[in-house]
Amino acid sequence: MAASVKCQLMFRNVFSLSQFRELKIPTRCLVSESLSSSASITQSGDKVMIQTESSVLSEKVKVRKVSKAMRAYIERATEHKNFMQSEVEEFEIGRRHLANMMGLDADSMTQADIDEAIVYLFPSGLFDKKARPIMKHPEEIFPKQKAAQFGIDGRPFDCLFYTGSPNYFNIITTMRDKMQALNTFEDSMYKRGIVQPDPTMKLELSGSQWISAEQLEKTIIEVVNEHYYARLVVLLQRLVDHPYSYKEKDFIMTFRRELVAVAQMTDIPPLLRDDNGKAYMDGEG
Repeated sequence: MAASVKCQLMFRNVFSLSQFRELKIPTRCLVSESLSSSASITQSGDKVMIQTESSVLSEKVKVRKVSKAMRAYIERATEHKNFMQSEVEEFEIGRRHLANMMGLDADSMTQADIDEAIVYLFPSGLFDKKARPIMKHPEEIFPKQKAAQFGIDGRPFDCLFYTGSPNYFNIITTMRDKMQALNTFEDSMYKRGIVQPDPTMKLELSGSQWISAEQLEKTIIEVVNEHYYARLVVLLQRLVDHPYSYKEKDFIMTFRRELVAVAQMTDIPPLLRDDNGKAYMDGEG
C-alpha cells in the first residue's frame, strides 16, 4: 500500500461504521452516514487522517458566532459611548464660554473655578443644594455602565452572574473568606498562648459611618434593596467585632465615610447685666 493516499469520496457510499472501527479511526473523526460532503484522507502506515470541508466550515461559523446577549450589550455600549462623547463635547464648549465670561484661562480652569463661576452668575437662595444650578463633568452626572459580564459566546465570566447581583455577592463571599482568615489567625495566636490581642491595635471607627445604600449602588453599579443593604451592614459589623479586625482595616474602611466635624463651643459665657439689670453680651467678629 502506498505511503500516502489522498482521495475525494462520499462517506456514505464507501465506508460503513464497522469499516471505520477496523481502520481504528478516532471517534472525533466519525462522520454521520447522512453527511455527503467531500473529504481529504491521508493514510500513512496504520494511521488514517480524515478532514472534511464541512467540519472546518462549521468550526469557523462557531468562532464567528456572537450571542444575542453580547450583540445587545454591544449596541447599548455603543449608544452610551456616543451619548457620553456628545455630552463631553458640549461640556467642554460650555467650559470655554464660561472661562471667557469670567476672564480665566480655559485650559487651566478647574472644577472649583467652575463652581465659583456658577454661584456668581446664577445666585440662588434655594435651601436644597441639589436644586441649585450646577455644571459638572458628564461622568459625574450620568451613572456608569457595567462592563460586559459575558463572553462572545454568551457565557458569563462570573459564577455568581445568575444571582442578578454578582458584585454584591462577591463582597459577601470576600467577607466570608476574611472572617475565616481572621479565625485561623486567632487560633494560631491561641496556640502561642496569646488569648487577647493588643488593645492598642483595636480598630477605631469613631468619626465615620457606614455608606448609604445609594453610595453602595454607585460603587458596585447594581441595585441594592433594603434587605441586601441591612444584611451587608450586619456582616460588616460582625467583621468589625472580631478581636483581630484591625488586620482588615483597609477593606472595612472602603464601606465607611468620615463624618464632617462640626465645631462646637464647650464653654458658654454667662450673660452680662447693665446698671438697669438688662442682659446683654459682648461679641467679636
